[in-house]
Amino acid sequence: MRKPCSTITRSSEPLPGERKSALTTMLSLGALLLGTPLLAANLTVTVGNVQSDAGKLYVAVWQEHNWLRDEPTAEHALVVAEALADGAITMQLELDAGEYAITVYQDVNGNGEMDSNFMRMPKEPYGFSNDAVPRFGPPKFRDSAFTVDESGTAISLQLKG
Repeated sequence: MRKPCSTITRSSEPLPGERKSALTTMLSLGALLLGTPLLAANLTVTVGNVQSDAGKLYVAVWQEHNWLRDEPTAEHALVVAEALADGAITMQLELDAGEYAITVYQDVNGNGEMDSNFMRMPKEPYGFSNDAVPRFGPPKFRDSAFTVDESGTAISLQLKG
């Protein structure tokens, strides 16, 4: 048989080593606020030339330091059939103000990856911001880059393939 739990009460006095000064608390709060972006900007992305309502549209947002190498700065996926209107899809993303580039592909067959042929050319519709054109590989960041400012930015791109 279980013994009943006893209630532990504690005085309002802090335990030794638990006391914080008002200055320490304020410094901790200030460090948190400085590490938090204060201004988020709205980015409106319109992807045109969507030929099929199949699969999902995957959008990746990049900065120069991670352009097509590491994980993207932000990602967004949506079901094409639910978002398609007049051959285009428009979405809203919230980012910090700064310089970015976008890659997009439509996963028509729903396997969760960009399919390519034996020469590594995309077999599914894809696009880059500024409609940058790949030449013997993906475009350079500067060819796809755009600036998002605090008042918001709108870009459009066309799917190819």
